[in-house]
Amino acid sequence: MFPVLLFCVMVKNISLRIVVLASYNLDVSRVTVNRAKGGRQEGKRRLQIHRYMQRKNIQTAIGIFGYGNMGRAIVTRIRTLSAFRAKEALAIYSRDVGSVSGAHVALSAEELFGVSRVVFLCIKPQDFYNLIPFKRSDTEHLTVISIMAGVCTENIRKIFPGARIVRTMPNLPVQIGEGVIGWYLKKTEFDAEEYALLEKLFSVFGMSIALADEKMLDALTAVAGSGPAYVFLFANALIQSAESLGFDREIAKRLVLQTMHGSLAYASTQEDSDFSELILKVQSKGGTTEAALQKLDVAHFYAEWKQAIAEANRRAKEISSYESK
Repeated sequence: MFPVLLFCVMVKNISLRIVVLASYNLDVSRVTVNRAKGGRQEGKRRLQIHRYMQRKNIQTAIGIFGYGNMGRAIVTRIRTLSAFRAKEALAIYSRDVGSVSGAHVALSAEELFGVSRVVFLCIKPQDFYNLIPFKRSDTEHLTVISIMAGVCTENIRKIFPGARIVRTMPNLPVQIGEGVIGWYLKKTEFDAEEYALLEKLFSVFGMSIALADEKMLDALTAVAGSGPAYVFLFANALIQSAESLGFDREIAKRLVLQTMHGSLAYASTQEDSDFSELILKVQSKGGTTEAALQKLDVAHFYAEWKQAIAEANRRAKEISSYESK
């Protein structure tokens, strides 16, 4: 199975479309068998794709390799851009996808890469080396955007030599356009127009952060990539506490979700205040909030969280080191 993101962009004076390569449970042996059957069927299918693209006046395609939750989310978010809404062409490759309205179902990865200029590779980091059978030499037309944690750009380049690589780290809320996506690329590989397009595309996922140092993706992974789990952990603790006070679970969950949503929405309007000041707006001398925070031991709470985030960062670096060997 592959949830990584490969994203290819070539846009100078060309219309841009979407091609999706859905690949749940990618079976490399199946690809090998397809190759062994010869190129006749492959050539026929590629011709069909090209004819379809000609009919639709499609000159450049965005491909998605892997059509799991993130792959679907990417397509959904990109479609919110008016520039892409009426211009999509979808080509899907997966054993699990029979037919998709308005889309070609590709029989191979080669078919997808042959018609794409923009490719999102949506596979899991541990499946990265299963891409070796797809190693290509004709990748100069590709820009590859990966969401694999810990797989560096140079390792991706080994599979796609000649391609321009963009490495990203999105978090879960990008699926609803409220997430964070950090990204790194070598600016020398992109002109100003192409870079601006990347900025626009990434903006549909929520907050987009361009990083000058690839290693900072490890830190971003520890804070924002894993961040939703920390928030969910705290929310669950509040829900369980509310239940212990007599609320049923449904009411407790609604109370906590609205409290968290409202508190963060309020904080976003208080740009001149840090969170320590916001705490004092709720806490009063001798009150309930003070009693709770004293019981929690705020100093110890902060120290433990710093240690936890540091451990996440250490693990992200460890994964990167392993993948680079």
